[in-house]
Amino acid sequence: MIIEFQHPIGPGLTLVCEIEYYPGDPGNPNPESGTCCPPEPEQAFFCSAKLHGVDVTDVLADHLKKYIEERALCSMLH
Repeated sequence: MIIEFQHPIGPGLTLVCEIEYYPGDPGNPNPESGTCCPPEPEQAFFCSAKLHGVDVTDVLADHLKKYIEERALCSMLH
């Protein structure tokens, strides 16, 4: 599912980001079950960012995109 995540970058400046969010799965550890599978963690993947309506995705550093993913995931958990 795509979620919108707002990431402040300075006074009056906020990146409006699209994040692909996967809620994860608790799995089924029962080996007797026909659907036994390990748990899958929640995940968030950066898709795009806009600043005042302008797409700035291509100019963002990879480490900032990763940081935004982590912040978005943390906000989903709390």
